[in-house]
Amino acid sequence: MPRALDRVTTVFFDLDDTLMEGEAAYTGAAQATAAWAAKQVPHLDAEALTRAYIRAKITVEREALGELGHPPISVREWRLRSWQIALGEQGTRSFALVLEVVDYYVRARLSRYRLFPDALPTIEILRPRYQLGIITNGPGELQREKLRAVGLEDAVPIIVIAGEVGASKPARSIFAAALERAHCKSNQAAYVGDQLARDVAGAKAAGMVAIWLARGGIEAAREWQTRVSRLYANAGLPVEARTRRAQADPDFEITSLSDLPSLLCGESDDCRA
Repeated sequence: MPRALDRVTTVFFDLDDTLMEGEAAYTGAAQATAAWAAKQVPHLDAEALTRAYIRAKITVEREALGELGHPPISVREWRLRSWQIALGEQGTRSFALVLEVVDYYVRARLSRYRLFPDALPTIEILRPRYQLGIITNGPGELQREKLRAVGLEDAVPIIVIAGEVGASKPARSIFAAALERAHCKSNQAAYVGDQLARDVAGAKAAGMVAIWLARGGIEAAREWQTRVSRLYANAGLPVEARTRRAQADPDFEITSLSDLPSLLCGESDDCRA
């Protein structure tokens, strides 16, 4: 077992696209909602409305998030503004329809929140040996909605959310807040996440062992993160290090959470299923 992992007593996880599906839930809900709206208003094109919503969401983020990475508005207001802009671009300005669309979108999101198959088994294997926690960006209201939906709010004892502590990854202060709650030193903590700039670079800057989860393979994951970086850079999002995703250097790389117990514990019986 690598010596850097010998000292680890606490394991923190990212939430979206690490423990649970994030991007798929968001895009799937947007597509389903746009399809439903197109049935209500004949002139609407579902694909065009989906693209308009994604653009509008980025616009609202750019205007509302600032440097904290979470909006100073409620999640419902965030969604209302985004759908109102998207529907307006498509020539529909009925606020009554906006309200219906947002309600449908909320239901569609909730129905799509799910853990990855390797998440809960990994948590159960690690729980007897390690203190576990989650560090996630986003509004507290939204992230706790997700945690409750997938059953993690009570399953993981330490939960640190950007919107609740006033700092977002990759800022060192959000990792420091998590370490304080865990009562452990930075070199006693490992952090597992799927984003190179926010998760890996942030954890390393905080002194933690940084483990990159590259679902789908290392090269495919790097290529995808480069594409996402360009999208956010083109949208002008003021989020630190968005354009440096592919340059962060993790301490360890895994392609599934199922690989984590053996990485952390080696041949120890404590980490065997």
